[in-house]
Amino acid sequence: MMPPSLLMLLFGMLMFTDDVVGMSKCPSLSGCGSCTHGYRSTNGCPTCQCLDPPCAPLTTTCKPSETLRCKVEKGCAVCTCVAKPCPKLTCVKQCPNGREKVSGCDTCTCKPKTCPKLTCTNKCTNGRTVKDGCETCTCKPKACPKLTCTNKCTNGRTVKDGCETCTCKPKACPKLTCTNKCTNGRTVKDGCETCTCKPKACPKLTCTNKCPNGRTVKDGCETCTCKPKACPKVTCTNKCTNGRTVKDGCETCTCKPKACPKLTCTKKCTNGRTVKDGCETCTCKPKVCPKLTCTNKCPNGRTVKGGCETCTCRPKACPNVTCTNKCTNGRTVKDGCETCTCKPKACPKLTCTNKCPNGRTVKDGCETCTCKPKACPKLTCTNKCPNGRTVKDNCETCTCKPKVCPKLACGNKCPKGFRFINGCQTCACKPDPCPVIKCSTTCHYGRKLSPKGCQTCECNKLMCPSTKCSNVCPNGREVVKGCLTCKCRAKICPAITCTRHCFYGRKIVNGCQTCICKSKPCPLRRCPRTCSNGYQIINGCKSCLCKKRKCLPLRCRNYCRYGRVVVNGCPTCRCIRRHRCLFSWFCRRG
Repeated sequence: MMPPSLLMLLFGMLMFTDDVVGMSKCPSLSGCGSCTHGYRSTNGCPTCQCLDPPCAPLTTTCKPSETLRCKVEKGCAVCTCVAKPCPKLTCVKQCPNGREKVSGCDTCTCKPKTCPKLTCTNKCTNGRTVKDGCETCTCKPKACPKLTCTNKCTNGRTVKDGCETCTCKPKACPKLTCTNKCTNGRTVKDGCETCTCKPKACPKLTCTNKCPNGRTVKDGCETCTCKPKACPKVTCTNKCTNGRTVKDGCETCTCKPKACPKLTCTKKCTNGRTVKDGCETCTCKPKVCPKLTCTNKCPNGRTVKGGCETCTCRPKACPNVTCTNKCTNGRTVKDGCETCTCKPKACPKLTCTNKCPNGRTVKDGCETCTCKPKACPKLTCTNKCPNGRTVKDNCETCTCKPKVCPKLACGNKCPKGFRFINGCQTCACKPDPCPVIKCSTTCHYGRKLSPKGCQTCECNKLMCPSTKCSNVCPNGREVVKGCLTCKCRAKICPAITCTRHCFYGRKIVNGCQTCICKSKPCPLRRCPRTCSNGYQIINGCKSCLCKKRKCLPLRCRNYCRYGRVVVNGCPTCRCIRRHRCLFSWFCRRG
């Protein structure tokens, strides 16, 4: 079957041919009025009847609750949005306040009752009670957790904060007929008070030690002294005139030696004293260190804190320090090695009332009551600053400090002045200009050059080969047998006199050593993935984040209405193709 569009095209062509053939037989339209959209034709001839205006644009978008319906009126397609028909409801319950609507249709959900406004003054943390579908001013009780008690309570359970607990209520106690008065209250037995008075109130203990076997009691109150552990019964067959030895607070079958002399020791031993010949001495026992469960290996050994090793590794071997100053309080330690800086004097105890979350400032080596400023945020700078970064509000920024040239103490004198490298003066002299020479001989192959590159009166035996060098030598080229070569002269670095010691070495700028110290070396990283474009550098060290791929600039001659196709994160010259259709029988490709 022929499609409708082709039929309309053939019909238009036939009408056009009929109009052309019959145009000569058609009457004139001199008496007709003007028509803005043209005249109607009958039997191939135009008439005085005007054509209808062109069709209006179609509306293709409707609300979710509406559908699109189209019809033909006066030769034009007209589309309107019509509400979807609502489904029939088969609800069981009746709704006196009406039903709720969804997308303009009734549902089986009833509308809630219109409740009066509440004028309550109380606040309810657990919400308010509901009566007849409306809230009231009465607060809901606290939601109690479910009890998983194994005990049975014949007299019921106690209530705490409005909820039952697993503690049983005591039985009903008999009335007391006591004649004595108890200022501290009466004792309780089987959940009931007795006529026995409680002892005096004991003070609160502020003990720092823990007692697994309990504390000793003095005058009816506990003390900070710990009870010894319960010792097993000893069935020894030997007799001991001087008594038996004690181990871990319990007697053993070993006899004590002769009576030990009284000790007159001045120092206290927290870990006990050593025993010699069965008698204690004034020497203290060393501290019992805990076992270490470290996973790291320390080639230089581990650090010691409080007399015991820790999991922190010692730094590399410290350099020999030859200090001229004397330190009465000892020297400070930096990176595990002693420095020539003296420790400050003993600091006084602080009686500060303020709290410092970031710590306190230090003045003359001692803490003060002034608080440190807030901690600085971590920097995520991509630039490198060989001269350090600027500081703002006591925190470093990503802005680099300007270059600071080192102070030089050059012993030589340069009549032509000193050389400057990268904006800083060096101790190297500027080269002298070549002097004007007057030679009596003529040289067919040219004259020999001095080590400074100046001509002499001595002739070359052979002609120097022509040098076409591609490299640039800022310090000049070497002269071999009176002829220039392409090899560059070595750079002459100035002599530097630095005042501070650098643990990780000094930085080399433009091939010469400077007084700037190297920072701490970057940690070795093993990244789980490989990056074809390399890794990002954060704070001067390599990270495991991949660099973004740099896309090449496009030079496309075509225009893409809906954008270009992206391959591997970069746009290409291929266009995105998109289709939009109004009707299934009338489509245009976009």
